[in-house]
Amino acid sequence: SLIRLYSILRGMKMINEFSIQLQEYLNLNSMILTISNFLIETLIYCHFFACVWIFIGYYQKYEYNSWINSNELIDDSIYGIYTKGLYYSITVITTNGFGDFVSKTTLEIIVTIIWLVFCGFIY
Repeated sequence: SLIRLYSILRGMKMINEFSIQLQEYLNLNSMILTISNFLIETLIYCHFFACVWIFIGYYQKYEYNSWINSNELIDDSIYGIYTKGLYYSITVITTNGFGDFVSKTTLEIIVTIIWLVFCGFIY
């Protein structure tokens, strides 16, 4: 929902402010801080997309051939599914797609396209 998205963006702003204070307190090199901020933000984006990806898979698992059904993950634990969703998210953001987890439904393809375009703007 929009409230959660707002809180995520607000949290990212707080992380940025915290990193500036940390840089001043520890007298860190700005390049180290920039790289660490980039890594933290990238992990947050990957987590968010993994959660969206899992939601879509669960939303469509009984009606369509979603990525959860096609990879036989229905009986897998939520941690296993989250790990595979995060793995897919990282392979998309790094453009290293191995083809073991792919978009099957139209909704999954649309969300993957949006994620790819968003990742292009990050870099």
